[in-house]
Amino acid sequence: MVKIHGYFALALPLVAARENAETQHAANPIRKVVTMLQQMQNKVTAEGKKEKELFDKFMCYCTTGADDLANSINAADTKIPQVEAALKEGEATKLQLEADIKAHQADRAEAKEALAKATALREKEATAYAKESGDFKTNRCHGQSNRCNLRRHGGCFPPDGNCNRGPPHLH
Repeated sequence: MVKIHGYFALALPLVAARENAETQHAANPIRKVVTMLQQMQNKVTAEGKKEKELFDKFMCYCTTGADDLANSINAADTKIPQVEAALKEGEATKLQLEADIKAHQADRAEAKEALAKATALREKEATAYAKESGDFKTNRCHGQSNRCNLRRHGGCFPPDGNCNRGPPHLH
């Protein structure tokens, strides 16, 4: 048991020191109040700085915000007539272009119709020319042959003097 008392003997001064510290804090309530007031002062000072910064920002907005708003209103007042004029001009241009498109479509239809008529007329003329040309070539060859035959037989000579038919000694 001696050993156990020895441990108690060592532990008793520590417990006593701890109780002494607690009693000092408990015994000095003024110190607690002062510490608490200092903490509150620091907190209030920090909150005051934050509120001052917010207030300064708000005041800056109040003074410059009104000017910015007035400037944007003036800019809009200046720009509105310009936009309205551009809009009217765009609408007029659109109407003009739509009318031009209709006129060009009508012109195109007329041109296609005229082209179709001209093509048909050319085809008709080409057919008539081919027929007449064929008849002319046929008649010419027969005419030259007849003239050459006349010449061979002592008749009249061709007016151009060219007779390609018949024996070479008659040319």
